Amino acid sequence: MNKNNYQNIFLGNEAYNTVISPRFNENYGRNLLENYLDSEDNENVDYSSVENSSDESSQYDNLEKTLREEWEELEIDESNNWFEVIGTICQTILSEFENLDEDDGKINSWFYLYKTLSEFREAEISENNAIFEKFLSTLKESRLTDPKDYLNYEEEKIWNEIKELKQEKDSEWNKYHIGTWKYWFQKEFPTIEIHANI
Repeated sequence: MNKNNYQNIFLGNEAYNTVISPRFNENYGRNLLENYLDSEDNENVDYSSVENSSDESSQYDNLEKTLREEWEELEIDESNNWFEVIGTICQTILSEFENLDEDDGKINSWFYLYKTLSEFREAEISENNAIFEKFLSTLKESRLTDPKDYLNYEEEKIWNEIKELKQEKDSEWNKYHIGTWKYWFQKEFPTIEIHANI
């Protein structure tokens, strides 16, 4: 499934809007039951949701915590790749700094490219996070009727595909990031090689 398919599933479908279940404590739930006990509409009231809301919330919270920890590990990998490249670029620039004039446009060019790539990266991160948050929203809604603290087969499959999509996009971004800087150095500093192993 490509990126656009995921955007349609997780971003463009209003059926997956978050539904927030009410949280009742035990006393409030008992009072609610007593107040409606004599109501003509009492047969239509689902009181089971009052008793189970706390447990359901706890189960979902545990699941969300686990998924967020997995997602954070992927984000750390992406950040490490970003800072490794930026660190290498800065070392290379500093090695040539003494040879540059104060009015040399290379520094401005470097700063502009750094800023542009940073904005591209932030947009990519935001898009990935939006897909992830929409997935969590979908899970939360489904747990209102089927409370559990684990993913079923279909959910697990989708979750793995979301993680794989992020890893693929992060890998492609890293290649683009490195390639862009190499091209810039060939243009601005054709006689030097970039430090380290990017």
